[in-house]
Amino acid sequence: GEAAECPEFLRHKRYLFSPTVLEGYGIVPATVLHMPGEFVVTFPLSYHAGFNHGFNLAESSNFALKSWVTGAGALAGVCGCSADSVTIDLADFLANLLTGTVIDHDQV
Repeated sequence: GEAAECPEFLRHKRYLFSPTVLEGYGIVPATVLHMPGEFVVTFPLSYHAGFNHGFNLAESSNFALKSWVTGAGALAGVCGCSADSVTIDLADFLANLLTGTVIDHDQV
């Protein structure tokens, strides 16, 4: 399928790896029990997955440090397999960040 040909394979988010499989490749998984009012931060290039233990209302937010935007973030690719892939113009984002420009979300 198209996921197998995509250079951004992990962006397809269709795979969940068993901790046993990861351990077989020398990867030691960590587990976190996310409680109400807490934040879980995942780092760039890290594989992460989750599931719910019952009724849940979930929200996620992406954020980045300036060092990521000018470093690893600038190297990140975009999945072209789907018309609704999320993209961010990092050059525009960085210009706004460096000048302190605030974007009025009501006008976006």
